[in-house]
Amino acid sequence: YKSFYFTYQQLDHKHNAFSKLHQIHHPEIPVHRAYKLAIKLANLPEHLQEKVFIGRIDKDEIEALDSKYENGFISTSAKKFGGYIVCADTINPKIKALNVHNKKDIKEIPRSIQKQMKIVFAEDMSFVFENALL
Repeated sequence: YKSFYFTYQQLDHKHNAFSKLHQIHHPEIPVHRAYKLAIKLANLPEHLQEKVFIGRIDKDEIEALDSKYENGFISTSAKKFGGYIVCADTINPKIKALNVHNKKDIKEIPRSIQKQMKIVFAEDMSFVFENALL
């Protein structure tokens, strides 16, 4: 392994989020083991506490990480360096049945077809912004 000078910055960004961009070192530097990333959130509305997550910015897209909000902090296990922000997912996913129709009684569908029901879940990753930029 090679020694390096670690860098950290809080930056403004263009995404709707509940935090500034936390730039943790450089994304091209590999991480040997996952590390805990915790970001303090001030004034987060209570109704959003179960909807917030840490997102990693990757080529202008947001990768949602499994996150937990507790005692004013949101935390996750990060496996990469790079830019991280806090978002809230408030838009329900769209669910579309491909071979089942509205008001159709599933009991009437033959058992062999029931085993092959096809459903599509679409997540557009729309995030909420409620005057919460910290």
